[in-house]
Amino acid sequence: MSLYSPNTHVFVAINAVDLFNLSSKHQLEILNKVNTGYYRNNVKFNVTAGYRIKNLSTFKSDSGFEDHLDKCYLYLFMEKGKTFYDNLIKSPNLKRETFQDYEVLFVKENDDSYLKFDSSDIKGTLGFKPHHNYLDGKTIEPTCFTTFLPKLGFFMLPYLEKHFATLFKVEQYIVEIIVEHNLLDYYNKYHNYTEIKRIVIPIDYDPEETGLEQGIILNVPMTLSTMIKDFNLSV
Repeated sequence: MSLYSPNTHVFVAINAVDLFNLSSKHQLEILNKVNTGYYRNNVKFNVTAGYRIKNLSTFKSDSGFEDHLDKCYLYLFMEKGKTFYDNLIKSPNLKRETFQDYEVLFVKENDDSYLKFDSSDIKGTLGFKPHHNYLDGKTIEPTCFTTFLPKLGFFMLPYLEKHFATLFKVEQYIVEIIVEHNLLDYYNKYHNYTEIKRIVIPIDYDPEETGLEQGIILNVPMTLSTMIKDFNLSV
């Protein structure tokens, strides 16, 4: 059960094809929110430096969406502020659905002119993409996961795992987390992920050898844990 009522909050779902065709202003608001969430861990743990998404030109690649745009989604958890919500629902082509009590608004490129929001309206972000090591596309990796309300992640991740699985066939979810960020217990205890591998990433890591995207700045060597969760939407 969420602390945040469906009467006051709503999910926005954006397919990556549409995401990167929104106005630069709207892409920047989303990019800045993701970066704000990740930067807090940079400051707290001092393992990584720099921004999660370097700039608009690298948004596709840094998010991991670039190779499968049509199979990736980014979700925003938004406040139903008058400007944002009332304007968006005026879009004549907007797709809306209710999933487990919450309204989900599917924003497409042609809804852009009805979008009136800034980053302060966004209370959480979460993307999903096919994992590059599984060619069947049924092993999905959460990405760009940020929250800005207490305990929101406990609700948002499982909710959106279920919702994404209504759009695409999902057999398992996989996360690659930084052990030094104290995320191992979080994903295991609260989200039922099981660790299957861990490796130490040196400061001067090789992207090809480690599978880690290029351009991540490390202050110290870090430990990367791979965790999986088998998924069945009917359960």
